[in-house]
Amino acid sequence: MIDTSVSQETVNAVMQRLDALAAKLGVTAQYIYGVYVQQARVEAIRDTIAASLFLVSTLVSGYTVYRLFRRGMREDNCDDYPWVLAGIGTVVVIILFVMAMSGFYTALGEWLNPQFWALDALFKAIR
Repeated sequence: MIDTSVSQETVNAVMQRLDALAAKLGVTAQYIYGVYVQQARVEAIRDTIAASLFLVSTLVSGYTVYRLFRRGMREDNCDDYPWVLAGIGTVVVIILFVMAMSGFYTALGEWLNPQFWALDALFKAIR
């Protein structure tokens, strides 16, 4: 089992950095954290839409490659054209599918745990 406990020293260090960032911005650290949590939800929506578009592109590309392959195989003098097209198209479809799944994975993390995304974004902003 993974130990997810955080030491008091780490919490104090994070709060000091948050207070320093809040002092620079002129707002409280709690407000900044709340804004980042809300931003995580916005990012989750954005990533879900992008991943859905990649998935639709994957399906359209796969269907197009299939139809072109079938049409090319019906021709008598087709040589290697359908097989080359199918090979290149399959690589494109696989890349689009991997991008879609990666986007859904990222969006799922942002939907289920926006607090982690907020802390990660805060740490990046503080550094």
